[in-house]
Amino acid sequence: MDVFGVVAMSAAIVAATRPTLREITFAAAGFLVAHVLRDRHLLAKALRKRGRSAPICGSCEEEDTQSVLRSEHVISDLAALRATIPSGLSGTCVDDAPKVIDHLDEQMVGFVRRSPFVQLATVDSAGQPFVSPKGDKPGFVEVVGEGVALRIPDRPGNRLVFGLQNALQGSRRVGLCFVIPGNETTLRVGGQVTLSRDPELLKRHAARGLEPKLLLHIEIGHAFFHCAKAYLRSQMWKPESWPAEVYRVRFGPYFHSSKHMGEALDASVDQHYGEVARAVRGERAEPD
Repeated sequence: MDVFGVVAMSAAIVAATRPTLREITFAAAGFLVAHVLRDRHLLAKALRKRGRSAPICGSCEEEDTQSVLRSEHVISDLAALRATIPSGLSGTCVDDAPKVIDHLDEQMVGFVRRSPFVQLATVDSAGQPFVSPKGDKPGFVEVVGEGVALRIPDRPGNRLVFGLQNALQGSRRVGLCFVIPGNETTLRVGGQVTLSRDPELLKRHAARGLEPKLLLHIEIGHAFFHCAKAYLRSQMWKPESWPAEVYRVRFGPYFHSSKHMGEALDASVDQHYGEVARAVRGERAEPD
């Protein structure tokens, strides 16, 4: 379909459904994102075919070797990995590591109930991993039964739903990393995922006047606490180590070559974030 066909079809849809300005903005943004991702995927695929993606060189004599991996130093099997990092008392893999269990014990349940933030890892049908942040008030993730499963409500986001698509079309397994602010230990969990839109469950997970459209139900296959070293080195929870200024990220340039249109999109995004912040403060219902 050409551009005029897309415009005509879009006009017909708008006339029939009478969407809100925000829905029109998100629909247009989603259309553009899809085309950008498609183009970048095709470009990356072409580069891989030409051997320009992370090249490995057997005898590189070029001056610029920053983008080249020397083949004699590449780790390509488990034996080479273990020769580099020998196993210790913690075990050799998930199956024999003493601290890895197949459910949530009492202190793990306590950690989940105090966590306002979790990273959700999924893998698509091509084996490409994705990581998505999920957050709300502590306890927004429900512990099911005696720590055998978890339920995570899907709050409104950018509607790309990469992770949710992977839950249906990919490996159907997820990895989770729970964080508590100020706590230098993290909880890692993994297992089989199912998507549900059970009305009773959605009602139970409503927040700020809005029910989620669906939730993720995860049957736990493994769970363990991760050591604190990464947080100690990064000083993540020490305010004095934080940047003096907020690093501002703008989305406009990804959607528009026109600076004016890009700035208009960023202003719309900022306005929407402001409405979400108001909802978090209890000043309004959360926008869908």
